[in-house]
Amino acid sequence: MTAAKKKKTRVKHNLTFGETMRVIASYLARSGRLWYRFKISFVFTLISMFVAIAIWFFMSKFMTATFTDDYFTFVLVGIVINQYVLVTLSTYLDS
Repeated sequence: MTAAKKKKTRVKHNLTFGETMRVIASYLARSGRLWYRFKISFVFTLISMFVAIAIWFFMSKFMTATFTDDYFTFVLVGIVINQYVLVTLSTYLDS
C-alpha cells in the first residue's frame, strides 16, 4: 500500500479593498496598543526614532558641506552612526 499524498490547496480570500484596509488598520491598532502598554519601550523607541532622524539630518548637512557629491560616504558614515546609536539605546533598555 502506498500512502496517498495530500494535495496542498491554496485558499484565496476574496476581500475587497476596503475590507483589506480595515484588516490592516485593526492589526496596526492592536500592535500600537500593545506597544503603548510597555511605556519604557514606547518612550525609548520614540527617542531612538528622533535621534536617528536628527543624526541623519545633521550628517547630511555635514556631508554636503564637506563632500559635495560623495553620497556613498554620507550613507556609509550615517549607517555606522545609526548602528552605534541603536546599540547604545538598546543596551540601556535591555539592562
